[in-house]
Amino acid sequence: MTSKSAGMNWTRLRTALLTRSGAMVRSPKWCRRLVWSAASVLVVWAIAWALIPAIAKSQIEKIASEKLGRHVTVGAVDFKPWSLELAITDFAIAKIAKIKESQRQGSDATPQLKIKRIYIDAELQSLLRLAPVADALQIEAPVLSLTHLGEGRYDIDDILARLKKPDDAPASDAPKFAFYNIVVSGGRIDFADQLLHKTHALRELNLSVPFLSNLQSRRDIKTAPHLAFKLNGSSFDTAAEGTPFAQTRKTDATLKLSAFDLNPYLAYLPASLPFKLQAAVLNADAKVSFEQTPANLVRVSGTVTADKVQLLDGRAGTGTGHELLAFDRLRVVMDDVRPLEQLVKLTKVELTAPVLGITRNRAGRLNLLPADAPVASAAAGTTKTIAAGVRIPAAADTNDAKKVSAAAVNPWRIQVASVAVRDGRVNWLDETLASPVQVRLKGLSVNASAIAMPFSAGAPLQFDGSLGLDTGTVADGARAATPSAGAGAGPALNFSGTASDAAAQVSLTVAAWPLNMAAKYVGQFLLPALGGQLNAQLGVHWQAANTDKPQALQIIAPQVSLNEVLLAQGKVSLVSIKRVQVDGVDIDVTGQTFKAASMQLVQAKALVDRDVDKRWMYERWMVSRKGGAAPVPPPTTAATRAQAPSWAVAINEVSLERGAMSFSDKAGVKPVAFEVSAVNAKLGA
Repeated sequence: MTSKSAGMNWTRLRTALLTRSGAMVRSPKWCRRLVWSAASVLVVWAIAWALIPAIAKSQIEKIASEKLGRHVTVGAVDFKPWSLELAITDFAIAKIAKIKESQRQGSDATPQLKIKRIYIDAELQSLLRLAPVADALQIEAPVLSLTHLGEGRYDIDDILARLKKPDDAPASDAPKFAFYNIVVSGGRIDFADQLLHKTHALRELNLSVPFLSNLQSRRDIKTAPHLAFKLNGSSFDTAAEGTPFAQTRKTDATLKLSAFDLNPYLAYLPASLPFKLQAAVLNADAKVSFEQTPANLVRVSGTVTADKVQLLDGRAGTGTGHELLAFDRLRVVMDDVRPLEQLVKLTKVELTAPVLGITRNRAGRLNLLPADAPVASAAAGTTKTIAAGVRIPAAADTNDAKKVSAAAVNPWRIQVASVAVRDGRVNWLDETLASPVQVRLKGLSVNASAIAMPFSAGAPLQFDGSLGLDTGTVADGARAATPSAGAGAGPALNFSGTASDAAAQVSLTVAAWPLNMAAKYVGQFLLPALGGQLNAQLGVHWQAANTDKPQALQIIAPQVSLNEVLLAQGKVSLVSIKRVQVDGVDIDVTGQTFKAASMQLVQAKALVDRDVDKRWMYERWMVSRKGGAAPVPPPTTAATRAQAPSWAVAINEVSLERGAMSFSDKAGVKPVAFEVSAVNAKLGA
């Protein structure tokens, strides 16, 4: 085909198309369709413009009043369906709890919250994404009235209780939203303290935020971050730093605090908190960045420190609270914190001179657990074993499972490059015993790195540290039973290892650790006092259960030694051993096996006797639960042995050096007594 004929064909085709299009436009059928479409849109807009404001006003007042338990009023609602702009004027929440209309009689004259105007410029993306997307959100002249009733109680506690999500609510992801150009202007807050008869006034509150979004949506940014207000006459203003969005799609805002003492404001903390803050001083040099590159990002970086912090546990409100935590300084260096994406990346966390108080009250509840946490019970049928040594009430299984599933829906991702704890102390108080137990650990030092939660595959966290024991807290009743340890450095525990949610390996070195630290616990079952020192090198290996293998827990100890072991009653030495040394220990806790290469007893001495009632000495050592002598345990039968889990123990070699025994038997017609000394023995296999 020649170029001339091709050109003629193209001309004919174009002419035919133009002729057909003109005919369609001139066709009455197509004109009617266009007119009806335009008319339908206009009618829908007109109906929406006329009806939606009235319906929205009624529903906002009704639903908000039911949810908050307060009378909610709206002055007017203006809606433009062609641009999806919504304006609400004179929004108000009553200051007192909702009552019958006939009983109100003007009680709502002073509102709890009043907003002159709320303006939302919504987008069609809201319908497509089934989530709110707005180009602008403006709140004009909000006025909040808040009253402190004393002891951490406020006049809005009833609203907060209604808004609190119930524990049995199904787990769900965080709601999606995208709000841009957020502006709060002309805000006022009146805070009345009935206890001190004082009112704090916050005036001229102005806040600008470029966007808050967890949706991947880009809109035009016209607002720079800014916060300004006057508190009791003192001005506070922070301005944005950086280039406009139009150039780099990024801007920053800085926040600086210097030696901000919280003491004047501690009384205003809610009473529902599980702890009571006694003192704290804050310092901050942080930066908030807003970026569109291309996704929307809100980043927080910088350094925050808290000095001289003191916390009491949840029982502080009753006047019997114990110290929960205190420290000289907590310093957190933030690298990249994205709250809307639930991502936290920290460069460093440093904790100086912390003092942690762990208390178990008479009901067996730990102060570190929430007030509604279940307490383990030993009663049959009321507990369920979920792991080795862990028991929870069976009734709590459902709620616990729901909480776990809720946390797993959209978990926070936390990454910490390094953690350092220096010169820490841990105070343990156990009130479950008739005589409370107090143990104080000192010199706590911990270093950890590569922390990631949830744990990432193949990258376990690494840690090491050490701690000592304050020997001044050893029970008086047991101190006399412990021979002098000499001029040593004192009890010490050093540890290091790696851990993840699937496996953990820990190496421990224990030096000169006193056995009488547990004197009061042992005293529940044994009348004589136990003394001695523990030295050991231990390795603990834990592996979580998977589809192929069950959970595994193994303890390996190249050497374990007990020095100056003494079991005494008053000034009478019942059993004493200069040294007990066990080498090559391998304990499979889940498999219930104990293996050792050798056991050596050096200078073991014992008083062995039987009284006229034919009771051996160890029977009299046991604590009687009924005030009399401890009953003799029933003989073990094959049936009872089959029911109880059994341990397999294997020691290749046992040796006794320079042993001695004093024997006395008064149960016969004629008493028998003799002594054996300089005993040496060796047993194999």
